[in-house]
Amino acid sequence: TLYADGDTRFCADPRVVLNILEHADLVATKEAREDWFLNIDNRINAGAIGFRRNARVAAIIYDVLHETVGKRDGDQGKWHGVLAKSRASLRGARVEQMPTRFHFQRCASMSQCGCVVSGEIVMFHGRVWSAITPELCAAINSDPRVRLLQLGSEKIRMTLLDNATSAAV
Repeated sequence: TLYADGDTRFCADPRVVLNILEHADLVATKEAREDWFLNIDNRINAGAIGFRRNARVAAIIYDVLHETVGKRDGDQGKWHGVLAKSRASLRGARVEQMPTRFHFQRCASMSQCGCVVSGEIVMFHGRVWSAITPELCAAINSDPRVRLLQLGSEKIRMTLLDNATSAAV
């Protein structure tokens, strides 16, 4: 099963995310929106999560819901906390981090220096990407080599890093 927030835009076939579940019970990408998240293990962005339907994952989801019900601060921090607790890891669930391109978020340095990605971007997540269209997806994914994406006021600038060519899309 693949859960995705309503502010997620798909740019490629999401089945590649589900393929990871052959070797894991739950997959998500590392949180990239804030610099301080980058140095902490188990800090995932829960905006897109692939999971198997089994008792181990059900127990983790139950723990997240138990921590979330009646609180107004959302579920993001709850996923981080539950996955960090030893009781969640003792359930035997195999949790994997997806490559960034499977669930691309606005990273902390997006407006200053940009975010590096390689390969086809499967999902863009966040309100900042609300203008993503199929045509823009095609332009961004037209060259899967390592590239830098920078978000300007009206455009996304893509720079191929192997030969430093740049184009606004």
